[in-house]
Amino acid sequence: GPNNFHHVSHRYAPPTDQFLVRYSHVPRIAHNSYLHTFAELGVVGFITLLLIMAAVIVGIWRIILGRNRKQPEDAWLLGAGVGLVGVLLHSFVDNAANNRCLLLTCLFMFALIASRLAKDENIKWKLFERRFAVNLYFPRNATALISALILFVGFTVAIVYLPLNYETAVRSQSARLAAVTRELRNLQGSEISVAEKEFARALLVGECRSIADNLQRLSIDYPANEAVRRYLGSVNLEIFRRTNEIEAFTEAVANFAAADRNLPGRVSGVANQIDSYFDLARSGYPKTVEILALMESLAEKAIENWPTRATAYHLAAGIATEKGELEKAGDLLEKAVELEPNFLQAIVDLVGVAQAIADDELGLKAMQMYSDAVERIKAGPHPAADDEYARIILAPPMSINR
Repeated sequence: GPNNFHHVSHRYAPPTDQFLVRYSHVPRIAHNSYLHTFAELGVVGFITLLLIMAAVIVGIWRIILGRNRKQPEDAWLLGAGVGLVGVLLHSFVDNAANNRCLLLTCLFMFALIASRLAKDENIKWKLFERRFAVNLYFPRNATALISALILFVGFTVAIVYLPLNYETAVRSQSARLAAVTRELRNLQGSEISVAEKEFARALLVGECRSIADNLQRLSIDYPANEAVRRYLGSVNLEIFRRTNEIEAFTEAVANFAAADRNLPGRVSGVANQIDSYFDLARSGYPKTVEILALMESLAEKAIENWPTRATAYHLAAGIATEKGELEKAGDLLEKAVELEPNFLQAIVDLVGVAQAIADDELGLKAMQMYSDAVERIKAGPHPAADDEYARIILAPPMSINR
């Protein structure tokens, strides 16, 4: 369907040529306008595109073969035709449809050609015959002026204010959340007294509640937005980690699930839900069969959506370990390392599984994997700093067990 290419394209993505992370790049668009149209709109949409192309080419050809070729506008009409042909050819190696400015320019160039053809009556199709006139007179009375003002205000709100308000609000709240989360983590290792720690923690948790309230109001205006729901889930999860309030946990999981529904196919929506249940287990809540089954189904969904993402197999391995299925966990971890040979945490977890099942051969193999991965990472070069997936793969391991 339209605008869904980037939700499914990663399932067919080959390994990238990056040295340290093999599946880091996720294609958001096809680098071919025709292939992208066929992928999103199918046969019917692609045939429609071919008909539009045929109209453009016929129009250009009419201009070139026209009898009155000495008119002064012929030079720039031919220039517009050449420009359109250039875009059509370039679309075989790039997605021109992804550039709105380029599309607007093409529309303008084709409008010049179409108006000339209509003037010279070179278009014989009945579709272009003039059958009626449209009265463009604008009455200067109060009703018309008020209606125009209402339309203008509505357009301004929808096109200018709402997107700007969203960008400003989301960036503001996400920055506050990042700062509070960082301070809460730094508080753990600080050398201040217990009473001072509790007071500082209470203030930071209050800041989290303020962020949650702001994001909750924002979610009313943007109910189908993935980012708002994701941040709302993250701040509620942070509150649960510090207070063990089950209501905050419920809100976190519900918002992560809503984020996944709003933008399906992203592994983060599923991963955040699984991490929430791990946090629930760490808080002392019993790991019931129902919770483990739910976590397992979420991990299977992540693998189905992202079959080349090593992090999805790593999540599934953690759940298998919680269920006591150590051999299955070992198989999943080996698959994760096969996809990403430099996935340090997965390798360390594989060492832990090998020790638990007393498989010395697997343990030695995993230790060699770790040594090789460390040497490769030291040799570099490292991926871009904003590559979140690469950062997870190359992060120093925390521990053998969750």
